Amino acid sequence: VATRLPKASFKLLVRAGEAFFSMASEIPWIKTSQAKLGAFGFKKPPLKEKLLQKPKLRFIRDLLVSVQKATGFPAGLFTDEVMKASTAAFKEWSKDNKVGFLKRIH
Repeated sequence: VATRLPKASFKLLVRAGEAFFSMASEIPWIKTSQAKLGAFGFKKPPLKEKLLQKPKLRFIRDLLVSVQKATGFPAGLFTDEVMKASTAAFKEWSKDNKVGFLKRIH
């Protein structure tokens, strides 16, 4: 049985969430990730804090493609069809394809 939070509790949770996300620039792993990935010199995808905190699947794929172009790693992990998929084709992937993609990079 679901219970509802009192308004005061809900507002407190919202404020706590906002405070957490406003401290994002203070999270050390974000700056470390930006520095290490930025060393490869690619422009796409942008290494924004918001994308690094909660990366979307498209961001992960774009990041993987950029790292592979810069370093050659991970060669042979995915087919050219996956690595060169357009945005429209990527959006049409089934849930199983997306889960399979994530499992392969894990």
